[in-house]
Amino acid sequence: GSEPVARTTPNYHLYGRLSADGGQTWGDVRRLTAGFENGFWPALTMAGGRVHFFADARRDGETYLVHAQSDDAGGWTPAESIKTVGSVLLIAATQTGGEPLALWFGTQGDGFSLESAVRKGAQWKTYRFPGSEDYDIGSMDLVAHGDQVYLVFSARPALVTALPRKNHVYFTRSLDGGLSWEPIRRLRHDPFDLTQDHLPQIAVGPDGVLIVVWNDYRNIRGDLYYNLSVDGGTSWLARDRPLDMPGVDEETLFPFVNNLVMAHGVWHALAARYRDDGLTAADLYLYPVPGTSTVHMADRPNDEDAPAKRAQLEARVTAFWSALLKADYGTAYALYDPYFRRRMRQDDYIAQSGRVRHHSFAIQETRVAGNVAQVKVRFVYEIPKLTLPRGGTYDRPPTATEITETWIFIDGQWQKEYHNEMGDFAFTRY
Repeated sequence: GSEPVARTTPNYHLYGRLSADGGQTWGDVRRLTAGFENGFWPALTMAGGRVHFFADARRDGETYLVHAQSDDAGGWTPAESIKTVGSVLLIAATQTGGEPLALWFGTQGDGFSLESAVRKGAQWKTYRFPGSEDYDIGSMDLVAHGDQVYLVFSARPALVTALPRKNHVYFTRSLDGGLSWEPIRRLRHDPFDLTQDHLPQIAVGPDGVLIVVWNDYRNIRGDLYYNLSVDGGTSWLARDRPLDMPGVDEETLFPFVNNLVMAHGVWHALAARYRDDGLTAADLYLYPVPGTSTVHMADRPNDEDAPAKRAQLEARVTAFWSALLKADYGTAYALYDPYFRRRMRQDDYIAQSGRVRHHSFAIQETRVAGNVAQVKVRFVYEIPKLTLPRGGTYDRPPTATEITETWIFIDGQWQKEYHNEMGDFAFTRY
């Protein structure tokens, strides 16, 4: 008989090799996590003329943040442990004052934790961000300029019961080379929390001007917005600015890669633009980021109490429910959001409608926050006798009920957001 084959869980390790001539020739491949059982999530930076490597690595049931650096012989120093950590979910690195700095987000104990480590002389100085347990961070970007270090990240509330649980962009900085950090603050200038902003990218020019670009859904479609600071993050422009016509095309930055590049003194953002609201095909676009003297006049602030906008909302809601009363499902279909209409043809919508008869309705309440509205409607419906596929029948006599539905302001008009009650999902991304 044959011997049983031992099954083991594969370990992941991190490897590196160096080039001293711009990539024409390369040194040997080295396992940078040698001495550890495995390693994940590498981050690289240059500092003091050397390459610095950070990662999380495991050994004997513990997880460590480790560091290695290039040596004079074209190899690497052995990985050393900086600190025992929980699980690392995101990691970034930069250099400040000629020394390497790492910043990581992960779980520590029962909650989240955001920490940094910077080498000062022969010592590693670590810092845990106060209040970071409140953030469930999805992406982050880090940059330094002299002794000033800047961090942007997008996060939703760590508390799962916090509603609306949307991602927002946050900013903080260190003025002492990463030894300490200022309190975390929200970056977006928008009074409404019902739409998200995320995937921020930060860069600093030779003149010290800070620029942050992110994805923003204040106009329901994903737009690229930016803001900048000429005083090292102390103050920002009073209004965020769009890189393209707001609310027209669905655009998105790429996560976990550098989307910002400077060419001929101008910053550019690399992003994808979807061809339609089906969100299946996208093209690559390069967006120049205007300087401090250019204002995009198409960007208008949200006005929660605009009478005309609220009146239009009530007219559109009335048109939708009036169409249901008349069983005019073609008119009702045209009032749904464009993401839904790209995914379901009008004929298919009409074919599956009509099983429920609507007798009356009344708008009870409308609440508008920017481009999102919650509308409470009370209506009376009836389900005539249906023969079920597996036998038996089902019917419901005229019944009064109340629902709260969402309407979104897109393409210059209010449209009803499609929401699948059975699957509890919508096609919008805001």
